[in-house]
Amino acid sequence: MKLFDLILNKLGFFDDDEEFSLDFSTLEGEDARSISDAVKGESLLRRDLNVHNELEREQYVRHICELMSGASDDVDLKKGDYQKVTDKLQDMEEIDLLPKADREELRTKARRIIDFEKKESQYKRPVSKISEAKYREIEQMEDEISDIIKRLKENEDYQTLVRRDMNLLEGEKAGLAYDRKENKKRIASSKSSFVICTVMAFLAYIVIVALRSMFYFDVKLPLIVTTGTLAICFTAIFVTYRDSVDSVRKLNKQINRAISLQNTAKIKYVNITNAIDYRYSKYGINSSHELEYIYEKYLEEKEARHHTENAVVQLEILRQELSNAIKMYRIKEPSQFVYQPGLLVFDEEMASKRHELVIERQKLRKSMDFEVYNLDAYKDEISNLVRQYPQYSKDILRIVEEYE
Repeated sequence: MKLFDLILNKLGFFDDDEEFSLDFSTLEGEDARSISDAVKGESLLRRDLNVHNELEREQYVRHICELMSGASDDVDLKKGDYQKVTDKLQDMEEIDLLPKADREELRTKARRIIDFEKKESQYKRPVSKISEAKYREIEQMEDEISDIIKRLKENEDYQTLVRRDMNLLEGEKAGLAYDRKENKKRIASSKSSFVICTVMAFLAYIVIVALRSMFYFDVKLPLIVTTGTLAICFTAIFVTYRDSVDSVRKLNKQINRAISLQNTAKIKYVNITNAIDYRYSKYGINSSHELEYIYEKYLEEKEARHHTENAVVQLEILRQELSNAIKMYRIKEPSQFVYQPGLLVFDEEMASKRHELVIERQKLRKSMDFEVYNLDAYKDEISNLVRQYPQYSKDILRIVEEYE
């Protein structure tokens, strides 16, 4: 996606031809609350931004462009995965629609692979700690499994970091709110003290005047003492009041900043959690350590299976025969049947795999919808800046063009 085209499109220069639309109807519980808080939060509000300051404006626009670029890249990557899953589901439909004789031919070739693998599994070897289905799954992605584990670990570490930042921001916000409450109490106390001092001074002056009028006392010293004391009290009250008001103003700004950072962290947390959940679902795991363990057991099993080269060669021959037969039809992803021949032999396995792919596609769609929603929000923010401050539109669009 081109960022500049997206902005021009949002401003009305092109028609919107986005393929995906936002649908959060499947979200429940914490995901829904997190997304709602993040979307309705202050991460894109310009409360503390001085738009007329060139440096602040440029930093802000670049920040939005970086977020937009990241969201756009994520959508493009996930579209590819989404299409692959769709192709696999369509391949299953094509298999179901094959004539009975053609389907039986494929089933026969697939059963040969299953029978060979079953015979091979009966060969005496070290105890395997990985299922046949999981072995075939890892075998398909052996070349990229190390990178997958590395990226998954990095994502988990990043998720932990963002969660820690959210907790720290929550604690900071609570501390600031407590300080603001205490300062507001001091403001109220200052007002009360002012009233009390005023009343007491008034009464003191009345007593002094009465003493002078009735008993002809010399009240010069009492007047000086009373006036001096009153001046000191009023000065202390004023200083306390002014300091408390300034503190409340500063604390309000700090609290707003903490809220903005917290909302940004929530969006990051939801994004990375969606990405991790998709990977967990795709590989049937609960952590990167589990995938690493499975990969280690796969390597052990692979080494054990290489006890005879003839067995490997024979298996590849059978798979090639099945692959050649499948390629005669409109099948886009024949590898899923070649490495999982049970899909062609057992209807329940085909149904189970179809269900897994449907769930996987739903998770991909959910993740893409969220990214598209974020992308629209970023586009709206840039568009609003251009509309509200046309005098800076050229500078803003120039920055956006740099992210082409």
